[in-house]
Amino acid sequence: MAGFMGFMGWINLVMSLIGACSLCLGIRALATGKLPRRLSEQYRDPVAGGRYLVGFGLFCLLQVVGYLGVEFGLFGSLVRGAIVVLAFVLAAVTVLLHRRRRDVTSRP
Repeated sequence: MAGFMGFMGWINLVMSLIGACSLCLGIRALATGKLPRRLSEQYRDPVAGGRYLVGFGLFCLLQVVGYLGVEFGLFGSLVRGAIVVLAFVLAAVTVLLHRRRRDVTSRP
């Protein structure tokens, strides 16, 4: 690895920041029942938006944990594979159950 952080290090840093912010925003939405205006227009209700953001945040963070666990020798490739499969199942369930609302009036 050249230098302190290579390309994948930066990708994981960005992905972990996105995941942490999404997770925090989702937990806040679930706790208060409110979303920022731009997000509240995209979901049926704040709870659905909060669940979507929590699921997306966990997906990102599980991807980072899986990569860094192998990179630093915390666990093997089999455990990483299980984490990746869990993350993608979580993402699929999140998208299928809590996807954004489509605005049918804006279609041509």
